Amino acid sequence: MCLMPYEEYPFYAWKMEYYNQNVHTWYKKWEEKNPTTLERVYKYVKKNGPTASADFKRETEKKSEGWWDWKKEKMALECLFMKGKLLVSHRNNFQKTYDLVENVVPNHIDTEPMSEELLPNYITKTIFGSIGIGNGQELKTYLGKAATKHLWKGNKKTIENHLKDCVKNDLLIEAKIEGIDEPQYLLKEKEAIVDMLPDKNYENSRVKFLTPFDNITRERSYPEKIWNFNYKIECYVPVPKRIFGYFALPILDGFELIGKADLKAHRKKEILEVKALAFEDGIKLDEARVERLSNGFREFARFNGCNSTEIASSVQKSISNKLTLS
Repeated sequence: MCLMPYEEYPFYAWKMEYYNQNVHTWYKKWEEKNPTTLERVYKYVKKNGPTASADFKRETEKKSEGWWDWKKEKMALECLFMKGKLLVSHRNNFQKTYDLVENVVPNHIDTEPMSEELLPNYITKTIFGSIGIGNGQELKTYLGKAATKHLWKGNKKTIENHLKDCVKNDLLIEAKIEGIDEPQYLLKEKEAIVDMLPDKNYENSRVKFLTPFDNITRERSYPEKIWNFNYKIECYVPVPKRIFGYFALPILDGFELIGKADLKAHRKKEILEVKALAFEDGIKLDEARVERLSNGFREFARFNGCNSTEIASSVQKSISNKLTLS
């Protein structure tokens, strides 16, 4: 589920309208074959309010065979969501609860699709405001490809021309990053970050463990371009093919992505387990960095309600012996 401020709804309303009018998606195909189920589920939600898939029983008693083994009503709920007829109001654990748009979006929020005149500046400000610095590659993919495909046919040259126009109109400024040939851009209002230099005086700070969905990691091409940092979530990779672990988190140390840590919080035992720990080539574990890493583990343990941190035997002793976690 995509979490967004209500104020962003007009853009997503435009996006849903675009797909409904221009793309023959899976839910259109399903709707064509199941119009009666779709109408029945919509009327149910309209009458009963917040609705989860569990509110409908399967036609047979067979158990679900996995994530995508959806019953008809679940398919209908997702179809109505994709069509913009329903929104997800909240979750109970992992289960979505759906409701009518007018019951989820506050009355003061415009629910009409965003006008095409506003689209170019909206997506430009939103994307560069989220990632800080980037170029046409991020503009093309960060909010999905629908808008850039519609506005500029997804054409690299046309998108670059838009970025140059934004520079002329003082929305963006152009920047150069050492080691990257193509020009990068950032919002004019964020111009001060161009003069930022890595602060080497953060010995008393801590590293941070990033979610895979952080703005700088969610598009995997971005950390690879900026840091030469190759990353993917391996929970979707078969166990024998995993390299860094089930849910390894990128490690941010100051201005550097230095490695990956596969962490598991055993909340009943109040223990944070370091299942795997790997560093990028060339990263030196000097005394100051080890201290920041130790501070990071202790803080992450507290954040997850854990009182202690344990390092699995699979982690190299040359690394684990350096850390001070108690």
